Amino acid sequence: MKKLLAATLLLLGCLVYLIFALFQNELYLPHFSVEAVNPISLDWNNINIDTKFQDGEPGAVYRIWLTPIYGIVCLSLVLIALSFRSKNT
Repeated sequence: MKKLLAATLLLLGCLVYLIFALFQNELYLPHFSVEAVNPISLDWNNINIDTKFQDGEPGAVYRIWLTPIYGIVCLSLVLIALSFRSKNT
């Protein structure tokens, strides 16, 4: 039961993190010290937010790295599987 609870809490934590990171109305860009509108694009490893502050500049795209989330989700799935395996044996 503890494994299932831990897995559920990890998954909820990932969901809260993604919602918080994606749905901010404005972003603070320390390199430019301005706030910008939030246009989002997704790929497999990053959530990219193009600020359109300077086209073509690497600092104009704000990135949220998704690899830790994939690891936490995999860990949660393993914990869920182990919790069901413990109940059946």
